[in-house]
Amino acid sequence: MPKQLFFTLSSEKQNRIKAAALAEFSEHQYHEASINQIIKMADISRGSFYQYFDDKEDLYFFLIESFLKIKMDEFLKNYAKDENTNVFTVNRQVFISILSMISDEKYHGFFNNLFLSLTYELEKELMRIVDNMRDSLLSNTFKNALINIGEELPYLKELLQIIALIDKDLLARKVIENLDNEQIIEIYDLRMELLRSVREIKMKKYMEDMK
Repeated sequence: MPKQLFFTLSSEKQNRIKAAALAEFSEHQYHEASINQIIKMADISRGSFYQYFDDKEDLYFFLIESFLKIKMDEFLKNYAKDENTNVFTVNRQVFISILSMISDEKYHGFFNNLFLSLTYELEKELMRIVDNMRDSLLSNTFKNALINIGEELPYLKELLQIIALIDKDLLARKVIENLDNEQIIEIYDLRMELLRSVREIKMKKYMEDMK
């Protein structure tokens, strides 16, 4: 996360720095992106950059978190809650929301370079950010989704992890294979249907064991 000084800057200056970073990371993969180019486009000094961020990685993941937060805020604003909501329906809408962001021409170069740049360390940090955001969404705003799926189900954590892996794989395929959104959503629904089938079998066994 940026240092506190960054958040004291005017919105115009913060947005200028983020726009410069987006442009550079959209043009180049992470390891080839240049801090010098970012500070030049943002019209700040190198010294100022390090007063705002620890390093390039700090800025990079702040940018990703900013994109995801904007999308999640939009999602929460537009999401239509109903009594039948469960973790599958919530995650599907979250997934489609993120898919639409990745499909946006404004972010195409950035996310293309993101997936091409992933090393083990970068992927681990990315998954931490995404998992934290999903956990926060489900455990707070959509706590009922967990209750509806069976809050005490012993394999709930593993189920959520499998869903997260499906999301990650299909978002990567969207970028790398350039599949259209309809194809991605079709594959997503097929995988979730299979997962639901397994869950129903496990749930039945769980309920029988509880008798």
